[in-house]
Amino acid sequence: MEKSIYKQIQLTYNDYTRNYDNYLLEFLNDYEDNTELFYIKEQKVLLDNSLTNLKEVIKNLKEEDENKEEMLDLFRNRINTTDRIKAFLEHRKQELENELNTTLPRVPANESLLNWKGSQTEFIELIKALIENGNIKGTQTEIISKLSKVFNFEIKHPNKLITDIKKRNNGSETLFLDKLQKSLLDYINQEKKK
Repeated sequence: MEKSIYKQIQLTYNDYTRNYDNYLLEFLNDYEDNTELFYIKEQKVLLDNSLTNLKEVIKNLKEEDENKEEMLDLFRNRINTTDRIKAFLEHRKQELENELNTTLPRVPANESLLNWKGSQTEFIELIKALIENGNIKGTQTEIISKLSKVFNFEIKHPNKLITDIKKRNNGSETLFLDKLQKSLLDYINQEKKK
């Protein structure tokens, strides 16, 4: 992981934030119990270590070092970029913690939440289709989180599930949506026969 963080801090802030989901997905794929919050914590530790190393190098530069000012500018830029990435990670951490602290209103015991009976992949396939079609607005993370609560259904690693859907073979990209379409068409045809 340290090798990848080294590559990441060589990127610009925009490159890092644009590729954040890919870095996260790689981390989540390493171990099924990894979480985005754990990823952020690990990234911040590695970035802090990187900052310490950069500051140590700056401190050890000697006046007679050739290109000292250019090196100082380069290191200052790296420090600035690393600080901005840390701020981005802290903001993302706050978003996740807010989502975790957001709860649905208490449902009286005699009423129940809707209960999803399908698989996690089917749930994500449906939600992703609604998001991509523009039927539901908001960030993908908050939509999945809120609908998971509505349907009383825990989704582990939604980004990994979406990636798995994208990797499906031709002709099987929309398995659940195809099943839904068939169910609705069967219903319509039965109603027409009545």
